[in-house]
Amino acid sequence: MEKVRNLPQELVENILVRLPCKSLMRFKCVCKHWFALLHYDTKFLSRHFIKNQNSAANDVLLKLPSHIVNDLKLEIYKLFSLSATGIGMETPIPPWPSKYFSRCYQICGHSNGIVCLSSLDYILLYNPLTREFRKLPPFTIEHSSRVAVGMGYDSFTDDFKVISIRKRQNATDYYARVVEQYTLSTDSWAVMPNTNVELLYLNYNDFAMCFNRTFYWWARYREDYSIVIVALNMDDGVFQMVPKPPGVNIIERNGSTLTVWNDSISLVCCSYQSPSNFDIWVMGGFGSWTHMRTIKHLTEEVPKPWVFWKGNELLMEMVSCGKITSYNVDTKESKDVLIKMMHTDGISCFQAVNYVTRLMKVVTKIKETFGI
Repeated sequence: MEKVRNLPQELVENILVRLPCKSLMRFKCVCKHWFALLHYDTKFLSRHFIKNQNSAANDVLLKLPSHIVNDLKLEIYKLFSLSATGIGMETPIPPWPSKYFSRCYQICGHSNGIVCLSSLDYILLYNPLTREFRKLPPFTIEHSSRVAVGMGYDSFTDDFKVISIRKRQNATDYYARVVEQYTLSTDSWAVMPNTNVELLYLNYNDFAMCFNRTFYWWARYREDYSIVIVALNMDDGVFQMVPKPPGVNIIERNGSTLTVWNDSISLVCCSYQSPSNFDIWVMGGFGSWTHMRTIKHLTEEVPKPWVFWKGNELLMEMVSCGKITSYNVDTKESKDVLIKMMHTDGISCFQAVNYVTRLMKVVTKIKETFGI
């Protein structure tokens, strides 16, 4: 340790910045200076994230059932982190004031190491690596209920933002909605006017992702109840319908997913010509799609696509047997993914998001949050 103290500080930081996040978490206890560097030095933490984000880009965060509460007959859901090794490990979730939270929470976005978890009454920003979290403050609009939530990162302002779409209680119009935006730097909500949300019907599990400062949701168009993809850009704050690829008619959400593939938005959906096949489309400009390839006859059943990971591998759910499969779209090889501590009697209400670890502080102490 004496030799380490004699090293120039610049050299020490140049060594630490190259190490993975899990190693740095252990190194916090080496000395007070390292703890301060790895916990509070935002300049060093940003530098470490930029240098290591590509190496950690293969991780996936899953929300899967773990067991059933016999007296309530309810499936309890846990988070699992899936690394490039293909073996999933349980990731603890924050303590919630409601005992029913573990069956009703949603992953409502992830960006730059932070995950948004939402229940009916609470929204948390959570760092699974550090296990620190922040409970978001009360909404601006009182007497309203949650409809949909989505989180993203604003690269222009280096800030995290959460969109909450809420329904006013006792509203005469069933479609009457209000949109609020939370900003982490100010820890406050603000109402977003004139968003065109009244033209859409959204549900709590409709958030798809945030990519390049634009939120994407699945929704139903109020006029004809058709399934559409809508986008909300951080600049104009107006919902716009994203044109679907030519010939694509999405009737059910279960066989479709919006994900990121090779740094572009990708739509994976059942083939128009054969429902047992998958088409993969990539979006160039807004609503401009290019057909990349078709996945043909994987199994007897039609799997549910989740996300791309490890480059060209598509993570999918096999509903009838409760398995998770990773399919390489180049080699056409598939393999089962091992998840420890998973209840395997069929998977339901699953979620999967690409995940990058980051040493970022969003902490609110547990006792201060819930008064326990």
